[in-house]
Amino acid sequence: MSLMRSLACRLFVFLATMAMVACTKPEDKRAPAPVITDSVAEITSFGINGMEPNVSLLPYAVNLRFADSIVNARDLVATFTLTPGAEATVNGFKQVSDVTKNNFESPFYYTITNTQGFVKRWTVTATNNDYTAAWGLGNFVKSSRSNDRPYRWYFNQATTGAFSSINCGPTSATMAMKWADSSYTGVPQDARNHFPQNASLWGLHTIQDCLKDFHFPYREILLGNTAEKTKAILKAELDAGHIVIVLLYIGAVRTYSGIAPDPRVDRYYPDRFNHFIVLYGYKEVDNAFFFQANDPWGYGYHNKDQSPSGAGRFYRYEDIFAGCIGLDNAAIVIARK
Repeated sequence: MSLMRSLACRLFVFLATMAMVACTKPEDKRAPAPVITDSVAEITSFGINGMEPNVSLLPYAVNLRFADSIVNARDLVATFTLTPGAEATVNGFKQVSDVTKNNFESPFYYTITNTQGFVKRWTVTATNNDYTAAWGLGNFVKSSRSNDRPYRWYFNQATTGAFSSINCGPTSATMAMKWADSSYTGVPQDARNHFPQNASLWGLHTIQDCLKDFHFPYREILLGNTAEKTKAILKAELDAGHIVIVLLYIGAVRTYSGIAPDPRVDRYYPDRFNHFIVLYGYKEVDNAFFFQANDPWGYGYHNKDQSPSGAGRFYRYEDIFAGCIGLDNAAIVIARK
């Protein structure tokens, strides 16, 4: 009996094992699928013929930092190497190392295709500075001017008392006086209180009266009837070392709509009104021209470094013209004392 039981047990174990094997699905024993690595369509080195920019090669990106003195990055020839057997194109045109020219002033893509047909797009970005791209201005500074002062002369109208919402005039006048004379200790409330009978928004004539009464020389100038003429007039004053107070409809200045991580260009608030700002510099970046302004509108707006968003803001010359042409189309010029 014991022998029969032993044979039965062995037969049971055998049948159970066969059943387990039969129930195993073929796909459970498949080898893992091969992993495609980044090296299959890779830019392995990159440079610019005849120049020595700093080159950063990252996955899917080539970043170039040219010297500040390089203001023209068009028609440059790249020197590069690729994964063996791979080819590069830009907008469908084959790229040949040491031969093909491209415009590096705007970001573009190298499309890399390997021998098996695998495709990878590499973004190429170039600049001649470390800040304009982050600020939303562009990549290549072509020309610039700044009449900034080495001390604080920016004032925020939000902290100027009962008339703060309309104190852009007194605040801009105070900024101009502080810029012209570092020893000036007045604040916007002093300028506002100097005209107790005026409890409304200032005009250009009130600004002039304020500067005259506080003994700061000034000139009134007329602006142009086109954007280009207004740009030339304002640029000439800035090139002469002056600053300029303008009255404009701020709604004509576009609001920023880009993706820069720390935008310092275009209008930073939704409000639209007649408004005084102080122009003290400019930058020509890529194909755009910006005036640099101290905009007194504060109310909690800050850059990433917690500096006021209105201090050193960049407004496009076309927008400055559009905002001024519908009002007095004039400006006040101030020189250093």
